[in-house]
Amino acid sequence: MQINSRLIIGALLIILGVGFLIDRIAPFEFGEILRTWWALAFVVIGALQIINRPEKLTGGLIMIALGSALVADNLFPDIHFWGIFMPLLLIIFGIGFLLRDKSKPMIDINATFYKHTSSDSHTVSTDEVISVSALFSGSEQTISSKKFRGGKVSALFGGVELDLRHAEMASSEASLDVEASFGGVEIKVPQHWHVIVQGSPVFGGISNETLQRAIGGEQHEQTLTIRANVVFGGLEITN
Repeated sequence: MQINSRLIIGALLIILGVGFLIDRIAPFEFGEILRTWWALAFVVIGALQIINRPEKLTGGLIMIALGSALVADNLFPDIHFWGIFMPLLLIIFGIGFLLRDKSKPMIDINATFYKHTSSDSHTVSTDEVISVSALFSGSEQTISSKKFRGGKVSALFGGVELDLRHAEMASSEASLDVEASFGGVEIKVPQHWHVIVQGSPVFGGISNETLQRAIGGEQHEQTLTIRANVVFGGLEITN
């Protein structure tokens, strides 16, 4: 079962507009209601992730826990956000460890973080230095530059698919800074590139499944260094 995220976003915008309109013309405290319940948006996002990809629960449960903790913090003065969010995270990751496929990272970015984006989010770039970001959305980028030098990729509550298989480096080395917070980044590189990943995930996963040697067993001639900062997210590099 797939739910169109554009319909959900459109419906939320209409609800917000109608609410603010009524707040102006009638004695209706929509602003106060919004300040208390705005975090339910995270619950909705998490529920949609679970509905669209029920085989992977971890990412959706994290979003639901985040929204629930924020709402509880707003409703009950004696409850503090971190006091309930961290225990919920421990429970969720415990469930994730029990249910996950051992051959895959606990947070599967392909199944959790906006892999099902629409085709119009895909772009082709010839930039030598790239800057790709996704915020509550998905982005697909194919890089075909013949003088690729590197750049920056970030995903915050979203997902990025970066295809470098058609790119060529300007020299023997290039570097990428990757940040994934409650989101995921998938990078595909040519088989003749050697990939070095620097960084450790925090409640997330980093997977480098590229060839250790070039085709034919020869040493790689070009090296891509990825400096990764992954928090409650995932990074996957493949050929």
